[in-house]
Amino acid sequence: AAPAPFISSPNVPVTPADLASFTAFHNGRSNLYACLLPGESIQRCLTLIQSGLLNPVTVLGIGSLIVDEFQDLNPCDQELIDQMAQACVSVFVAGDDDQSIYTFRYASPAGIQSFQNRYPLSTSHTLQVCFRCTGGILSAATNVITNHAAPGRLPKNLASAYFSSVPPESGVLHTWSFAGEASEARGIADSCNELISAGVIPEDILILLSQRGLGERIEQELHALGIQFVGLGTGAIADTNAGRFVVSLLRVIDNPDFLVGYRTILALLSRVGTRTCRNVSDACLNNNARYADIFLNAVPPWLTGSSLSAVNRVRNCLSQVNGWQLSDIFSARAAVVLQLVSSCLTAQELTEWQSVAAAIPPSCILSDVLAYLEAANNGERQDILAQIAAGSPTPTVAATTNPTPAAASGVRLMTLHSSKGLSARVVFIPGLEENNLPSSKDMLYPALLLQAARLLYVGMTRARAGLILSFARSRPQYVTRGPRQNRIPSRFLTSIGQQFVNRNSGLSVMEAIAISSAIGNL
Repeated sequence: AAPAPFISSPNVPVTPADLASFTAFHNGRSNLYACLLPGESIQRCLTLIQSGLLNPVTVLGIGSLIVDEFQDLNPCDQELIDQMAQACVSVFVAGDDDQSIYTFRYASPAGIQSFQNRYPLSTSHTLQVCFRCTGGILSAATNVITNHAAPGRLPKNLASAYFSSVPPESGVLHTWSFAGEASEARGIADSCNELISAGVIPEDILILLSQRGLGERIEQELHALGIQFVGLGTGAIADTNAGRFVVSLLRVIDNPDFLVGYRTILALLSRVGTRTCRNVSDACLNNNARYADIFLNAVPPWLTGSSLSAVNRVRNCLSQVNGWQLSDIFSARAAVVLQLVSSCLTAQELTEWQSVAAAIPPSCILSDVLAYLEAANNGERQDILAQIAAGSPTPTVAATTNPTPAAASGVRLMTLHSSKGLSARVVFIPGLEENNLPSSKDMLYPALLLQAARLLYVGMTRARAGLILSFARSRPQYVTRGPRQNRIPSRFLTSIGQQFVNRNSGLSVMEAIAISSAIGNL
């Protein structure tokens, strides 16, 4: 697919010579490190199939294929499904074009919208009952999506299952306007407090944000009230230099053939740059050497200068963890890990690791440490710590590459994108202003505007019994910093179907009880 206009392209166009040079470099490195880029596996499979070099039906023994979230597939993904169908595999696809929110990876609602045109003999089964949302919430979300529908949107006539429940339950929808971000954050925190007092479990409360910065003030207010919450955090510790270094060590300990681990350790060494890393790799390719051998076997004579010095530093690291296993107790290995971080990384990275290590129970084993470092967010880390405390096994090394959402403890804050597939009894969506949702970039491109509406729809339909939408009339220019500016309410709010009212406080006692009662009727 051609690059979408809203996906950044280089200022200087890529020439055929540039592409050929990159392809040669990439192929060589892929073979040397025995790795693929994250999004490369589908494309490689497709290339092999189209070249007649791979028959997926024979290899997998597959007769049927179920594809969920079809609206999130890009053209390359869809072509792989088409190849399966053409090989007489029975394909079952499920999806909702109203929930297509991954344009950054070229996903488009057009894929599921055109499915029956591509396969005219296929049959369609439409779900007409919503089992998640109560009727009032579903109606408001439907208003948003129908008033900002993409061309070719599949018609729907969803009805809430709770309309026919006994007693019928339509849910509670609040639409609020605050003077500024401080009163909005305080109102949300106070509302959480009232809900918990009314019997709502903290884990049943979800705060969804269009921008991460919106959560900073809310977290402060929750903390001030002593409300337990799982914040946005900073993602996986493995994404920091200190975290990557320790993860790579543990991965290599577990599997000496994890070649990317050696390359990562080499690149993270202080005073070792990309040129040295490239020289080491080029030397291996030019001398027909296996990458791991230069770290595990005798030092080859063709490694000299800065390349030799850097490789020897990695070899020294590996010698100090020789014989370790992931079943080893962390307390018995923590001092050596600390010493390696100190000798290999910067002073700042050492400080970061000391902070991380202080939160890891000394009695856990190294596989627990690996799972903790690779956990995607604070919630998953808390879940792993709880499993360690309870003596339960943590995810295996293989499983940590695809972690499952944690059983988060407390009110949950997350981005709208992260909420896909989740639900909560009560959902808050604050910061509904122009430049937030839609973002300033969204407003430049019609397709992104429509996706922003779908993103709001996804967020609204996470709520089961209570939904609170809000915006601030004044906020710093860059959400958390910059000069204060008057804010314009999001253009999507006119479609909600309910008037926004000025508030200077959160839910009252009676309003919280009403939501708790609605939850009881689910």
